[in-house]
Amino acid sequence: CVCDWPINKELVDKNNSLAKLNSERKLLTPISGYGAHRKFTKEELSLYQRDLLIVIKHMKISTVVIRPHTRINFYDSANQLKSFLNKNNINTEIDYGKEDIETIVHNYKVVAGFCSNVLLDVLRASDDVIVICFEEISKTRFKDPIQVLLQGENIGLKWINDGGVFDR
Repeated sequence: CVCDWPINKELVDKNNSLAKLNSERKLLTPISGYGAHRKFTKEELSLYQRDLLIVIKHMKISTVVIRPHTRINFYDSANQLKSFLNKNNINTEIDYGKEDIETIVHNYKVVAGFCSNVLLDVLRASDDVIVICFEEISKTRFKDPIQVLLQGENIGLKWINDGGVFDR
């Protein structure tokens, strides 16, 4: 596993084997955390689109799946983002499922989005799913999102840095 935090080895092994069998090129973008219950600003939508397009290009993604938090209603922002991305030729769906992220992560090749603990949960749940954080849009919530998530550690998280630079 890419990190030293407590993990469920059985779950990681299951997700790794299922992820290898998954031929779909889907990207999951979770919507959760402070501020996600409100609608996105035009600037946030543009940043989200820019960063998703970078990942779509580099990872050959066919579909973006928006995943609102399972316990909190983020449907307005999820529908707003889906509508915006579809209008801008990004094939987008919404997953309203209630399963924990750790049990569905194997359905995706990439999980990418705002700075969030969800990204860390995915890192703990599978070694075969690429996890990417969007730095610039995360600055609408955190002064230093890299420090918030990494706290000085290299845990396998990838970044789309300020200005749309893909730090692989």
